Amino acid sequence: MYGLEHGVHHFQSFEGVHSLPMILHDAGYRTGIIGKKHVAPMDVYPFDYSKTEIDDPSMSLQYGRNITLIKELAQDFLSGCKNDSRPIFLYNFYTLALIETT
Repeated sequence: MYGLEHGVHHFQSFEGVHSLPMILHDAGYRTGIIGKKHVAPMDVYPFDYSKTEIDDPSMSLQYGRNITLIKELAQDFLSGCKNDSRPIFLYNFYTLALIETT
């Protein structure tokens, strides 16, 4: 996704951008995101299912790093698709690669 948000410099997408979740929604997809969202503004990046640091700031470290929780959230998204004939798109962003190891 394009609209990488950076609060210090107020970097984000323009309001009129037609983003990936918008394009997929318009094409009939059920969309989901798990992990670090890190895009803005929120109305440019709508997802049908969203479990990110934006949705619950108290869980921000868990949503991107807790592999068991991420698996359970993915299962939750997929189980919600069982009675839905639309194609699906699930964006899953892990933040484990961003942890310093020194």
